[in-house]
Parts: sequence; structure tokens; C-alpha cells
Amino acid sequence: MTIADILTRRTVEGFTIGEHRLCALTISGGYSLSQEALLRYVGTAGVFISALDHKHQFGLASPYDAEAEIRRVIQGKVISRVDVSRETGDLTLHFDDGRIEIICTSAGYEAYQLNGPGNLIMIGRGGSEENSEQSAAPNSRPPSDLPTSQGVPTSDSQRTPSSGGCG
Repeated sequence: MTIADILTRRTVEGFTIGEHRLCALTISGGYSLSQEALLRYVGTAGVFISALDHKHQFGLASPYDAEAEIRRVIQGKVISRVDVSRETGDLTLHFDDGRIEIICTSAGYEAYQLNGPGNLIMIGRGGSEENSEQSAAPNSRPPSDLPTSQGVPTSDSQRTPSSGGCG
């Protein structure tokens, strides 16, 4: 099952921007999508909101509240389509009047993570295949290319690659 299979036709229930501008979307069905890269909303009529602009002054009377602006345009919206770029791993959630783009800014570090029921974890990383883990420890990560200690068991048998472009 791909991230597109899971998220298409689900509703965005919430959106937050936390410390270090890390964003999280709460999605119907018990799913959450967090990002560790660039997240932006692109809408119709030239609407463009970047999470990186959150709390910047920009010569305004008060700091810009990108969290409230993005939440206002996506909360309650149904995800109509999900695209994952096979070349870059970028994730795009489409709505009827705009889209959320999560831009992978590194080929080595994870850009986003989908968590869901049954301890589902899907990791998105630039330029790789999507990986998912189900029924694994909540803080598990996909295997790395780094050498591991001998005799330390891993949960690789629980990992299943899935099509989609990130891993």
C-alpha cells in the first residue's frame, strides 16, 4: 500500500507548526503526517504560504502567522490526489482549490513521516523508494547504509518496500 492509497479521499483535521518550523497535519482515520523539510501551500489566484515564513515580521505590525493561514485554507479539506516524485521524493497533497507541497531538501535525510493505525510508519526521503513499517516499535526507522553492530537483531523482516518514490 502506498502513501497515495492511504491519504487519498481523507480529510485534513488539523495543522500545526512547531519548534524549528516542523509541521504536522492531522488526517482522518487516525493518521498524522509530519515534515522535516520545506512545506508550503500553493492555492488558486496566486496564494502561496510557506511554513518557513512563520513568525517572521516582514515589516508587518505583528509577526506573520503562517500556521493560522495554512490551517485556514486546508482544515476540513478532502485530499483529492497524492503525488510522490520518483526523482526527488517531493510529496504533494492536492485539494479542490490548492495543494500542500513537501519539498525534499536532502537525498539522505527523511523529509516526512506518515504515522497511522497499527503502528504504521512510512518515511519519505528524497530520491529513494517509499518504505513502510507496520507492527514495529513506534520509534523504528528504516535501515540505514551505516554498518550495524554484530549480534544486534533488527526488525528488517517487518519492513516492506512500497512504491511511491520516497524511503
